[in-house]
Amino acid sequence: MISIQDYIENAPEREPQHISNYTSTISDELIQNRVKSTMERAQKMIIEAGEGQKHENCLKAGKLIGGLVGGELLANNEGEVFLINAINSNPTIKDLKGRIKDAMDGLRYGIQEPISAEGIEQEINEWRAKQPQKETTTKRSDKSNQRFPTINFFTVSEDKDGNSKTRISPHNLIECLIENKFYRFSTSKGERKFIRDIENIVEFTEVDQVTDFIFRLCKTGIEPHGLSYPEMFDTLTRNRQYICESFYARLTYENEFSFVKDTATSCFLYFTNGFLEITKHGWELKPYSQLKGYIWKEQIIAHKFNPELIEDRTILPMESDFAKFLLLISEGYINEKEEFLQEPQIDGKRIQSLMAIIGYCLHYYHNTKMKAIVLTDSSLSDSADGRSGKTLLTKSIAQLRPSADISGKDFQMSNNHRFQAIKPNDQVIIFNDITKKFNLESIYTGITEGYEVNPKGKNPYKVIAKTMITSNSTLKLEGGSDRDRVHEFELTNYFSERHSPLDEFGKWFFSSDWKQAEWQYFFATMTLCIKTYLATGLETPYNPNLQLRKLKETTSKEFLSWVKDCNDSKTFYPTTETLEQFQLEFPDMDKLRGRTFQKWFANYADCIHDAYFERPENKVDGKRGFYFKKGTPPASI
Repeated sequence: MISIQDYIENAPEREPQHISNYTSTISDELIQNRVKSTMERAQKMIIEAGEGQKHENCLKAGKLIGGLVGGELLANNEGEVFLINAINSNPTIKDLKGRIKDAMDGLRYGIQEPISAEGIEQEINEWRAKQPQKETTTKRSDKSNQRFPTINFFTVSEDKDGNSKTRISPHNLIECLIENKFYRFSTSKGERKFIRDIENIVEFTEVDQVTDFIFRLCKTGIEPHGLSYPEMFDTLTRNRQYICESFYARLTYENEFSFVKDTATSCFLYFTNGFLEITKHGWELKPYSQLKGYIWKEQIIAHKFNPELIEDRTILPMESDFAKFLLLISEGYINEKEEFLQEPQIDGKRIQSLMAIIGYCLHYYHNTKMKAIVLTDSSLSDSADGRSGKTLLTKSIAQLRPSADISGKDFQMSNNHRFQAIKPNDQVIIFNDITKKFNLESIYTGITEGYEVNPKGKNPYKVIAKTMITSNSTLKLEGGSDRDRVHEFELTNYFSERHSPLDEFGKWFFSSDWKQAEWQYFFATMTLCIKTYLATGLETPYNPNLQLRKLKETTSKEFLSWVKDCNDSKTFYPTTETLEQFQLEFPDMDKLRGRTFQKWFANYADCIHDAYFERPENKVDGKRGFYFKKGTPPASI
């Protein structure tokens, strides 16, 4: 699952959204037309912005939409999505992130100061006056207070000269924020953060968002002393000690936030129409009223779940392009003529292994043996071109779980802020496209116990998450500690730089190219993957080319040819004499050093499960050397 901005940065171009989608709930035709005209004006500003106008136009458009949000004619998230889609529809905008930030800044300004252009503010007030009034009550659940909340944190008194004096009641202001479910939330490292809870769905909120809420409340609420908005605004700005982080630190929550977590036998996915509980026996879509605890807003997938598409299914839905993709990257090995070596089977062992791997990554449960999932290629060519579908596979996980994507090429263990891309709520950490120099030992603790994140300018925190690693080359594993912490899976050679998933399916996955049915088949596929994992756990997959690829990358083709004649029983080999024999057969290896030669034997033994290598500390018969057994090498060595 990804944030709106992450999605937009990777989204393709699209057509502007129909404005009527946003205004259909407004019953008053006059107000509806005014809202439409305002949105059309904002949309036009962005789409027709020329060179040198994009920054200013996006800011102005954001202010216009913010006016509608501040006037409660448009939900905040609707305003965000509308602006983002408009920006995405202008093909001349290259800096999407920058222009989205401009629009969001404008949105915030507009909320604080709703726009009165073209008489819209007056029409808003007239429309509100026509709405049916309900009896005022102090109950939090009374929805009538959501439109006309009472503001009770100002006090008005007279001084000795009879002049009116307006003050702020700190206690009442804190109580007001708590009633609206703003709280201080401390991380494991004691960092001061703030959250808001709406019907057990929690999201982090910044200090300025809490302040924005106070100003917006003053604009839309009822003040019993008859204070106007400018009077309340002036009082707040004169008393900034009550609209700052140190004051909001008093937003304490008396109880513990008990967040819903997956268990050893069940996994939860959260959709807009309920939450899905999955076990090895099946699944059930439940209403949020049955949710026992809190969840983060980021966990909610921005789609409804259609249970009809998965009902009674036990195998992958081949109506799904994504299910076909999984079948091809697990079972679809091809030869040089691009013919299948064997027809992919939907119930094959490798597709079952891959489904279990996906289920493991989606199962947010950590009281188990934590392993890093390593995705690599199967191509035996000397070039490491990649493009086999690894990144697309990790993106599928990110559709359903908050994830951090760390560039493997840029990762430096010496960098104190190396994990700062990991957010507190991330559930999957992806090291994408690592280099041959990547040292697995550097993330041992992160894999098994959690990542210590030290972001710049902020307090550190710890995140326990599943780990995924992608690499064009094989991952160098040294010893049992490395092997015990990874679960390797090679993707077939079906996809490459010559033939991509886009070529195969004719559409971008997880984009506007996907219709609603394709999304539903995707969710059904992932649900079956979770069910598979809960039933079988992680099973070592059959990786036909992985051993040979590791041998080719960590030794040499001459060595692999020569080692076939070594003994299949534990034998002592003197290093100097053995190297001389090797160089007699391969004169071009005359500069090979004994230490490197020995390392090749060690690497070979690491790759072959029944091979043996040991370097004794002392000499044997007065000679330095090593014990070696060749074991059972790959047939194609």
